[in-house]
Amino acid sequence: MLETAISITEFLIENQGRMITALIVLCFVLASIIALYEYKNKLWERIVNPRNKWNFAILIVLTAFLLVIASSHSVPVLLLVIDVVLWALFLIACFVSLPIVCSINQKGNVIRKLRSRRLFHLHKQLDEGFALEYLDYFKSSNIYDTPSAKTPFGIRFLHMFVDSDVKVSYQFLKSSFLFYTGDAAGAYNTLSAIDRKLLYPEEAQSLDLDRAVFLTLMGDINAAKQLLGNPDDNASSDPEVWMSYAFIAEAQGDMDAAYQFAAKSKSLAEIGSYPDWQLAQIFNNYSRFAFIIGNRTETLQYLDRAWEKTKDCHSVDLIHIIGSNRILRKSIEGFSKSDCYAALKEYKDKIRSYSINNSIEIENCEIQLCRQFSDDTAVYNLIKDGYQNLINKLDVHQRELFKASTFRMLMNGLYVHDWFDSEISLDINTYLMLTLEERLRVFKEYIGILTQTDFISMRNQEPYKSLYGLIVKYYRDFAVKEIDEEIASTESYCIYRQNELMKLKLGIRRIVEGPEHLEKSKNIYLDQYEMLKNAGLKIEATYALLLLMDECTSSYNVKIQTTQIMPMVGPQGLIIAYVPAWSGYFEDFIQEAINSAPPPTVLDDKIHVHYSQIGFNTPVNIMPVHDDIIKEYIDDVVKDFDSLKNHPSKIDMSIEIAHLCMAIGDHDEVAERMLQYFQKAKVNPRQFAAWFRFDVAVLEKELARKQEEPSKTDQGSLK
Repeated sequence: MLETAISITEFLIENQGRMITALIVLCFVLASIIALYEYKNKLWERIVNPRNKWNFAILIVLTAFLLVIASSHSVPVLLLVIDVVLWALFLIACFVSLPIVCSINQKGNVIRKLRSRRLFHLHKQLDEGFALEYLDYFKSSNIYDTPSAKTPFGIRFLHMFVDSDVKVSYQFLKSSFLFYTGDAAGAYNTLSAIDRKLLYPEEAQSLDLDRAVFLTLMGDINAAKQLLGNPDDNASSDPEVWMSYAFIAEAQGDMDAAYQFAAKSKSLAEIGSYPDWQLAQIFNNYSRFAFIIGNRTETLQYLDRAWEKTKDCHSVDLIHIIGSNRILRKSIEGFSKSDCYAALKEYKDKIRSYSINNSIEIENCEIQLCRQFSDDTAVYNLIKDGYQNLINKLDVHQRELFKASTFRMLMNGLYVHDWFDSEISLDINTYLMLTLEERLRVFKEYIGILTQTDFISMRNQEPYKSLYGLIVKYYRDFAVKEIDEEIASTESYCIYRQNELMKLKLGIRRIVEGPEHLEKSKNIYLDQYEMLKNAGLKIEATYALLLLMDECTSSYNVKIQTTQIMPMVGPQGLIIAYVPAWSGYFEDFIQEAINSAPPPTVLDDKIHVHYSQIGFNTPVNIMPVHDDIIKEYIDDVVKDFDSLKNHPSKIDMSIEIAHLCMAIGDHDEVAERMLQYFQKAKVNPRQFAAWFRFDVAVLEKELARKQEEPSKTDQGSLK
């Protein structure tokens, strides 16, 4: 027995290399059999995928080389250990990749932890809300990104040695960062540039779904439908496919179909095995469509269920969306102030870190909640404190956008702004440093306030007098040409962006062209309407018509006439004619009023400002000169409005339609119905701009007067 043991020991010592090799081969074969049995073809698809096949081939060659050596010589144990470790890392990496990645929905583990610690760190930062802080990294050249002709040679050289799996992971991650910072086109282009040969089959399907989502967000729903296919022929069990159909149907204005698709998505999610974060997203979206069709019970029920599913959610963006939706919906539906603020505290407690974006999102949610409860002091303090806390943390691009947004909120709230006046830049170079889109957004915020009749006194005060002059000069000299060039260079699938640029262009042309604007630009408005209608974007097309009709009630296109008149009496005392005391274009009256308007005064509460309103000593009629345009399209707009069920766009749309109905004087019943719709929505008017609140107040007053004195002359209102 002892001799046998000694013989075996001597054999093992003499053949240790071969025995270790045999053991390695046996373990590898057993592991491969188990893996292939468990995952069948999926693991093999990953092993032979172009982004892994070279690693696989190198390991095969290395192992074969070691086996050949081991057949005649002993192999150093270190080499065998290295071979085992390499195989282990490769197979583990393939296993890790089995949860399929998705840029928007974040399915599975986006970043391969074993292959890039850097990308894993960036993914974690995105989840925690630090997208803005890292945006420059993704817009600059690095070794992970696909090189271009402008990429430095050193980076292009290093890019050759980056693992293909990491390259693909980087592209998915980059698209997520761009998406969360508002660049849907950049996100779409990033995904479209991925070499499909490097994708696993499930990734390719997920990529197509992502691209369809991005196309929907950009307005090209026809291209999105092509990627998804006809829903009648689609047998997919993926709930996110059906939620994509829901958003497409919503854009088309078919709210019943949108709800049916959303309901199917929700049902599939409930019976399937999906992570909590994905269920949270689906339940939140379903609650939206439940609200649109009028099911308020399910709206709140699924918002609460969505919130519960965010318990272990790592995506702060999802927490922001669901948390704010839930809080504001509760406030509108009549929940107590204490309940709503308790929900706000829950929301705040889930935010682990206060990035720039996290701070802005939380502040915006709290401001909306305070507005809903008419807590003006809290709103003012939030705006002021938020500005002072964040302004120095922003780069030049973010800073000017934040300034303009703060100015708009201060003015729309009629708040004290003297502490802010010194922040206004009067150097055109500051604005020229921005991108065209950023510059147009900033100027739109300022000019949108400074052209309102309620704030004409601002136009004669510094720094706003100089700022107004600076913007108007830029509009006259450069803006239209720059926008035309931008529209020409914008991809055809960016329909919403093209539409926004065109709206900005029309707003600029209105200021530049003055009283001639409607005549010169009417066809542009109508072309936009036809473009949006042909693209299947029903809601946006309706807004385009409203924009044209609204211009018919602008100060350039209405006449005012006093209702106090003096009759001319002829023979026998017969009244020959009625002569108005004064009449003319409202814009002329504004221009005369600018220089004589008194400066604003601070009220006793120390947070509000009183601005001098344009008023008349006598009642006046405000008459659109082009009421024929309003009358031509008003019935179509009302029909579209009625088809949208309870879509959120109807809240502000209702007041715009009511305003137009009152302007033409023969749609009082429609105006009253629109006002009632707004009132039943229970959204506090403080959530809207100052001119909007003024319109609501005028409508309420005028409709009440008409009910009491139906025989009196109609009186319109101005924005």
